[in-house]
Amino acid sequence: MRLKCKNEHVNQRDAAMLMDALSLSPMAAQLLLQRGIDTVDAARSFLYDETLCDPFAFTQMADAVKVIKDAIGQQKHIVVYGDYDCDGISACAILVHRLTVMGADVSPYIPSRSFEGYGLNLSAMEVISKDAGLVITVDCGIGSMSEIAYLREKGIDVVLTDHHTPGDVLPNANALLNPKVQAPRGLENLCGCGMAYTLARALGAGDDDYIAICAMATIGDIVPLIGENRIIVKRGLRAMNENRPVFLKALMEEARLSYDTLGATQVAYMLVPRINAAGRMDDAMVAYHLLQTGDAAKAAEYARTLCAYNVKRQSMEEEILKEALAALKKHPPRDRRAVYAFGRGWHQGVVGIVASRLTEQFQMPAVVGSIDESGSLTASLRSVGNVNIHTALTACEDLFSRYGGHAQAGGFTMESDKIETFIERFE
Repeated sequence: MRLKCKNEHVNQRDAAMLMDALSLSPMAAQLLLQRGIDTVDAARSFLYDETLCDPFAFTQMADAVKVIKDAIGQQKHIVVYGDYDCDGISACAILVHRLTVMGADVSPYIPSRSFEGYGLNLSAMEVISKDAGLVITVDCGIGSMSEIAYLREKGIDVVLTDHHTPGDVLPNANALLNPKVQAPRGLENLCGCGMAYTLARALGAGDDDYIAICAMATIGDIVPLIGENRIIVKRGLRAMNENRPVFLKALMEEARLSYDTLGATQVAYMLVPRINAAGRMDDAMVAYHLLQTGDAAKAAEYARTLCAYNVKRQSMEEEILKEALAALKKHPPRDRRAVYAFGRGWHQGVVGIVASRLTEQFQMPAVVGSIDESGSLTASLRSVGNVNIHTALTACEDLFSRYGGHAQAGGFTMESDKIETFIERFE
C-alpha cells in the first residue's frame, strides 16, 4: 500500500530523502510527509527529540518563581487553587508536592463542582484570604477578574497558571502563565497540568519528576499531542511502564487492568475516567490524595473509592443520556447547527460526558445542561471539527453569570428562562 500526495513527484523525492537520511521504511517516510514533516531535521526531531522546553521561555516565569520563593522565604501560607477534573487535580498535586519539598507552608483548594462550580469564586476567596499570603491557580483563573482583584486588594499575591482562552482583559495577577497568552511556538497547546508542570520545573523539579501524572492529565484533557505535549506523553508513558508509580499500581489493581504495556488509549479510557469520577461525584480530594500518597495501603483505599464513584457515574450517565435522546427524538435538531438537551435535576458532574456522547452520535456540537430548583442552568458544551466553542460562547456572554472554556469544550451558568434566547444567539 502506498499513500499518495497531491504532488506525487515531490512526495516520492522527499520520501526517498527521509528514508536515506534516517533509515526509514517507505511507509514511515510517507506517513511523516502526510503530517507535513518534510525535512530531515523536522523528521529527526519528531521521531527522536525528547527535549522539554526551557520553562523560562515564558516571559513571566521568572516573576512567578520570584513571587513563590519570596513567599516561602517569608513563611507565607500558600494555597494552590485547582479544578475538579483530572487536569486540575493533577496540576494541584504536582505543585503542592513541589512546594512542600521546597519547605513551603502550602495547602490545596479544589472547589466543589455542585456547590461552587468551575474556577475561583468570591466565597472561597473570603475563606482563603483569612490566612493565605499567596494563591497559585492551576487550570483556572484566566476569567476570574473580580476574584483576583479581591485577593490583591487584601494584599494577597497571585500567581495565575491556566490554559483556557482569555478574554480581552487579563486579570491583575503578580505573574500570569498561560500558553494561550504568551507561549513560545510548540507550547501553545499545553493543558493546565502541563503549565503547572512547567512551573514546577522552573522551581527546581527534574524533567522526570511528575512526568507520569502530567502525561495522564495531558491525555485526559484531549489537547493536541504535538510539540511539547507529544514529548510529555511519550516520556510519561515510558515512565508509567518502566517504573509504575504508587497511584498507578493501585488504580490498575482495583480496576483489574492487567496491561503489560499502557498506551494513550488505556490511559484515556481506563484511568482518566476514574480520576475524573471523584470531581464528578463531588469529592475531588480523593483523587488528589491518591496522586499525592506514597503509601500503597492508602493508595489502594483511595483507588477503591474512585472505582466505586466511577460505577455510580456510569449509571447516572446512561440514565441522563437516555432522557436526552428521548427528548431529541421528539424534537430532532433538523435545522440546527448544534444539539441541545436540558433537564431538571441532572447531575452536573455528568452532563459534560453526555455532551461528548451526543457530539459523537450526531457529529454536531452539543450543549447539555442541568436546571436546579432555583431555575439556574449549568451547562457543558463539546465541539466537533473546527467549530470554536469559546468564540460562540463569547458572542452570548451577556446572557451568562459565568462562562469559560476553550475551542473544543466549555461551560456556562445562566437563568433557565434565557434558554431560547441562548439557542438563537448560539446558532
